[in-house]
Amino acid sequence: MQICPGNHYLNVTPVGGNAGTATWTVPWGITYFVGINELDFTFPFSASGVSITARSTNSCGTGPNGSFYLTRKTWGCSGYYAMTLNPNPASDHVTITMIENLPLVEYSDSGINNMAVTDAKAGEPTTYTIRIYNSQSVLLATMTRTGKSFNIPLIKMRDGTYIIEVSDGKNSYRRQLIVKHN
Repeated sequence: MQICPGNHYLNVTPVGGNAGTATWTVPWGITYFVGINELDFTFPFSASGVSITARSTNSCGTGPNGSFYLTRKTWGCSGYYAMTLNPNPASDHVTITMIENLPLVEYSDSGINNMAVTDAKAGEPTTYTIRIYNSQSVLLATMTRTGKSFNIPLIKMRDGTYIIEVSDGKNSYRRQLIVKHN
């Protein structure tokens, strides 16, 4: 299946219903977050394809492995946006930087064409909603920021792994953040 770079969800439903749990195998370097029978992952801009497997368990037993082979869609994707977290791991604060207008690579019979993706609202600052979740999917904090780069304080957060979600109202972007105080 072809998908655009960015955030996606995969769900598995055990045969016979009765929600159980799913065990996911995700390639190294893919940012992901696991729910009960759901995988929330970010398909990287640099990957041409990834293979993800799932095995679901419920009161009826454990099912066979299900495989998802996903390839990068090179057409029909809305504007590409990405974000970086720096530093990561972090202790006192993290800087979130939004990267806009990444080049879209399109394959055709005549070779590779680089296409620039433009933003229809160029020049206007974008307001983002930032949500921080813990490893159990519990929402810990929500805030808004405007611009392309902003600092988020982490002093009151415990050491651990978190998911940072940034939304512009149309698209959501997620990255894993590790907090480790000195």
